Amino acid sequence: MIPRLVLVTFVLLTADWLVVPLRAQEEVKPLPDLASFVAEVKSRLQINQTLLKNYTYQQRNSQKHLDKNGRVKKTETRLYEIFPNADPALTYRRLVEKDGNRLSESESTKQDRDYEKRRANAEKKRLKKSHAETEEKARQEEKEAIEEAFRVFDIAMEAREIIGGRPAIRFSFEPKPGVKAKSKEVKILRNFAGHAWFDEELYEMVRFEVEAIKDVSLGFGLVAKLHKGSKGFFERRHFNGEVWLPSATQFTGNLRLLLFKRMRMEVTDEFFDFRKFTVETSVSYDRQ
Repeated sequence: MIPRLVLVTFVLLTADWLVVPLRAQEEVKPLPDLASFVAEVKSRLQINQTLLKNYTYQQRNSQKHLDKNGRVKKTETRLYEIFPNADPALTYRRLVEKDGNRLSESESTKQDRDYEKRRANAEKKRLKKSHAETEEKARQEEKEAIEEAFRVFDIAMEAREIIGGRPAIRFSFEPKPGVKAKSKEVKILRNFAGHAWFDEELYEMVRFEVEAIKDVSLGFGLVAKLHKGSKGFFERRHFNGEVWLPSATQFTGNLRLLLFKRMRMEVTDEFFDFRKFTVETSVSYDRQ
């Protein structure tokens, strides 16, 4: 689910990348044409998702359990190494550290073995399909998800602002009444509204903020339920002069897990140590 949602939820927001309104005299410049600007944005969303598959990286996940007053009761951390795959379902999130403690050699070996078994089984099921067919199917699904996301939302171009010293165009979005989505991911996304900022010259999404406008059920409410008012953001940064990559995400809100367990959480993910992906990287996991 995440790769497709990432197509429409990438952002960039760091301490050094605060949004600053343009000076009044600069507002006289007209905003870009909406249709042509959105067309450029769509093309780059898919290009960047394709390029992202060429990089390995690390992901640090922090889960803070909060009391009703927002005070931290408990914090859990996980560090993952991410190895991409043409099939997003087979992207390997390799756990390397829990709460500051490295996994043992035996734990790491078992994890690698389990993943390789899962990957081999998936490859057997796809013996009749070529790699090119698999790639083409993934690209088509991504394209359809992008088009559908733009179709089911009312999108308004609001203003020009400065992010990180560069002009960006701010958009607002909210689900169109009565318009239904086909894909599972966009159906979930329709429960949110928010704002997005795009670099005016590069047409890249640099900031995205969402808020749940109604309760969101996952797995028919049996797996989890996210409550109205929960908020999240996604950050991006330009890397290697080639691609915009995820920088950080955060979710804060109330949720219920497995029908019974209610909690208030702040979940943060940081992405770093991006490296070009190679075949050797995919089969030789670093155990330093």
